[in-house]
Amino acid sequence: MRRRLVLAIAIVAAAAVALFALPLAAALQRSYRQQELLRLQRDTVAAARSIDLSRSSGLDQVELPAGADRLAVYDGAGRRVAQTPSAGPPRADAVVADAVRTRRPTARTPAGSLVVAVPLLTGERVSGAIRAQRADGVVTRRAHRAWLAVAAAAAIVIALAILA
Repeated sequence: MRRRLVLAIAIVAAAAVALFALPLAAALQRSYRQQELLRLQRDTVAAARSIDLSRSSGLDQVELPAGADRLAVYDGAGRRVAQTPSAGPPRADAVVADAVRTRRPTARTPAGSLVVAVPLLTGERVSGAIRAQRADGVVTRRAHRAWLAVAAAAAIVIALAILA
C-alpha cells in the first residue's frame, strides 16, 4: 500500500511539474530568440546610419561596419550593392522586400539563423535596405542552460514530493 501511494505521489508530482515546466521552457526559448532578434535589429539600425546609397555607384563605395554579423546592402531595385563575406543572396529576398515595402525593419528566423532587414532612407525616400544575418547559437545555448535549470528544479520538486 505504501509503495502504491509513493508511486501515485511521484506520478502526480511529475505530471504537475511537466505541465508547468514544458510551457515555461518553450516560453523561455521564444523570449531569448526575441531578445537576440532585437539586438540584431539594433545593431543593423546602427550600421544603416553610416550607409548612404545616394552617393555610391559601385561595390567599393559602400563601406560596411566590421563585426560578426553577415551584412548585405541592397538598392531600391533589389540588387546587392555591397556585402561582407557569405552574406545575403544576390537579389533581395522576402525580408529585404518587406523592409523596403513597409519602410520598417523586418525579421525572419529561418532554421539556424536570425535575419533582419532595415530600410535605408535618403531624406524621405527608401533607397534600399541593409540585411543582417546572425547564427542563433547564442539563443540555443541560453535556452539549453535554462532548460537544464528547469529540469533540475523539476527533479528537486519530484524528489521532495516523494520524500514527503
